[in-house]
Amino acid sequence: MTIFLNACAFFTSPMIKSMRLRPLILRGLLIAGSLAILMAQTKIAVVNHPPIDEQSAIISSALYPDTYWVLNDSGDKARLFAIHESGMVIIPPFLKKHYSDSTHVFQGIPVFGATNQDWETLARLQDTLIIGDTGNNGNARRDQALYFILEPNPQAVEGAHLLYRVPLAFPDQKAWPPVEWDFDC
Repeated sequence: MTIFLNACAFFTSPMIKSMRLRPLILRGLLIAGSLAILMAQTKIAVVNHPPIDEQSAIISSALYPDTYWVLNDSGDKARLFAIHESGMVIIPPFLKKHYSDSTHVFQGIPVFGATNQDWETLARLQDTLIIGDTGNNGNARRDQALYFILEPNPQAVEGAHLLYRVPLAFPDQKAWPPVEWDFDC
């Protein structure tokens, strides 16, 4: 089953790494990807919520209209935030009374059983969100993982529980950190 395929997953594949065309394919993907990103990006909203201070990923909800899930990068708590397309954070109505003044700020939906070592990406498989804890800035991590959670109802829950943790590894990485730092997504 393919969950998601990005350049990192593609180029760590043993089949692709052994191909002589890898450098040419990489250059083509980088150029095409860069152009697609530049042409496809349109600013539609600003997220102005202090706890979302290093947003690393966004994905649309499978179940709830006008809802997007975002997460912060490394060093943050294991939590998600639901936002509207306007950039407004979704706070469950039964919790709003706790955040009605400026001294208390909604801290998001915790993911119980997960750790945010270096969250980088979000994917969706039907009603399941997949969090990619795949960052490896120092190329010394041996504990990358994918976290699977059922998509929570952002209007009705205070947290989400981990369904599965699937460990990941770069099969070619033999030292932590290696001489060449090629093992970060």
